[in-house]
Amino acid sequence: MPSSESEVEDYMSMKFDSAPSTMLSSEEKREVESKERGIQKSQRTLEYENFKKGISESVSEKSVGSKKALEMMKKMGYKSGSALGAEEKAETEPLYVEKKQDKTGIGYENQKKRRLEDIIKEERLDIEKQTKSIDEFSTEKSKEYLEKKLANQCSSAQHVLEKLETIELEKSGMEMTTEKAHPYYRSLLLKTQQDREERVKRKRLASRVPLAQLETASGPDIPKEILEEESTRMDEEFQYFESLTELKKLSTVLLYLRKKYFYCLYCGFSYDDLEDLEKNCPGIYEDDHD
Repeated sequence: MPSSESEVEDYMSMKFDSAPSTMLSSEEKREVESKERGIQKSQRTLEYENFKKGISESVSEKSVGSKKALEMMKKMGYKSGSALGAEEKAETEPLYVEKKQDKTGIGYENQKKRRLEDIIKEERLDIEKQTKSIDEFSTEKSKEYLEKKLANQCSSAQHVLEKLETIELEKSGMEMTTEKAHPYYRSLLLKTQQDREERVKRKRLASRVPLAQLETASGPDIPKEILEEESTRMDEEFQYFESLTELKKLSTVLLYLRKKYFYCLYCGFSYDDLEDLEKNCPGIYEDDHD
């Protein structure tokens, strides 16, 4: 009779089943269920797919349940395989209906598209208008700058001519007046006359002194005839000169200075004679002296 110790199997000699278990853990079960749920389509997705499938099929391709509609169309002249509508505008495919998937109103997308096109058109017109304005502005500014530059140079030449002729008159014991001034710079004296008259008027208004007293107090530097006369009679030569462009005015004064006084505005002095001027002066205009 075997002893009780031999009946109890030693755990060291126990045999274990090495076959893999078919039981799934809780975590594995959740993973499998999650995958299965992912494969299943939602009710909304299924409805949309059925809708697209239904509108893309022709009546003749549908199941027996739609035979009634097909029979009605045949009575109206429809033939299987033929197109719907007039011959020249036949449609062989069913019209596709785009089902809205958002919450925007009907026609919103078309309105949005039209608005976008209008914005693009307006921006394009604005760009064209702005470009044209910039070009015109640049041209006008360039022209304005050139006219102003020529006017400044002409004024400088006129002042030089006035100074040279004033010195020449003083040597003869005479005083320069508006009437004696050469037409090429007479406008300078007229401007001086107008400025003096304006100062006298302002002084009279400020002090409320009679004009006769101001004439006496103004001193000998303001001739009486300048204060009394409102305008000076202009001869034809002066009127003609004033009608010229700034460039022609400048050219006229520069040539006169060179011919009579051998003076070059851009060299800044008078030469000994005409031969000396032509030999050593680079030219008549400013660009010749660069």
